[in-house]
Amino acid sequence: MRLEDVAKRANVSISTVSRVVNETNTVSGATRRRVLAALEELNYTPNLQARLLVSGQSNILGIVVSNLENPFFVDLFHRLEGYAAKAGYELIVANTNYEPARLAETLRMMKGRCVTGIAIAASETLPREVSELLAAKTPVICVNTNEALPGLSHIRVDARAGMRKLVGHLASLGHRRLAYLSHERTYKGGTDERRVAFEETCKAHHVEFVHVAMPSRESWEDGRNAVRKLASLGFDASGIVCVNDMTAVSALRALRDLGIRCPEDVSVTGFDNIPIAHLCCPSLTTASIASDSIAATIFKALTAAPDAEATDSTFDPELIVRESTGPYRGRGILSAKKQLTTAGSS
Repeated sequence: MRLEDVAKRANVSISTVSRVVNETNTVSGATRRRVLAALEELNYTPNLQARLLVSGQSNILGIVVSNLENPFFVDLFHRLEGYAAKAGYELIVANTNYEPARLAETLRMMKGRCVTGIAIAASETLPREVSELLAAKTPVICVNTNEALPGLSHIRVDARAGMRKLVGHLASLGHRRLAYLSHERTYKGGTDERRVAFEETCKAHHVEFVHVAMPSRESWEDGRNAVRKLASLGFDASGIVCVNDMTAVSALRALRDLGIRCPEDVSVTGFDNIPIAHLCCPSLTTASIASDSIAATIFKALTAAPDAEATDSTFDPELIVRESTGPYRGRGILSAKKQLTTAGSS
């Protein structure tokens, strides 16, 4: 169906139909209603590619993440998609799998599609394509990056504050030996800050600690493998602090497989507050990141006027206490495991 057919049905010019289709405010109410009725009767679908060629702009937003297997990023995408849909935008998502080359390739692809703006929630170092996008007046906002570029907007989660709350919570329950579980990656943002804050807070509370890192690109098996490794280290941790909820959920399963009770023997905490955190058994104590507020901030930055100044927002995680943490009861992962072995042999 062509614009000419719609114009003939509505008895208006082709330019008038074009203005209605492109949602300009230069057509009177009566004429607009007549054109809209003709569009509906003829089942007209606008040619978005043609519109893009004419305007050089699109109603498409992009978000790039490192790992779509992590529910935190899925939740962020879902919330951002909600804001985009309400305002008439499409949202495309890309996954880098922690590969710098894929990040650069993805940004070039999005630039070629003339996206309105791009959010980067990826752990890789920012490529030169980011500077090129900013030079072209395409809004870009990064989540948890310390890299500073003119015109680049930032969202930062105060990972140190969140980790201080988690370690402080466990220390207040009497835990004096804690293990930190993560995966071996070189991060430029929040995840490395979590480890540093964990160690600093443990020292401040006179808590012994150990760091167990798994050689992984972040998967559901990280927590399970890290708990098994922890159980072989000779460190009787009564509390396990995980880099994120994804690792924590896996760690809970590993403890259950070993016959170790949570929180009676070992307390476990996560970080992020993904949707499954309150559904697992036991429900997970965690530091909650305000995903919806972050999504709203991203959307506002990406749809701002081309000459708008870059923004810098910081979010303070909230401590959510659930069933996976409890008072220290004189046992840890080794002593609980030993007790199980003794009971089994008697």
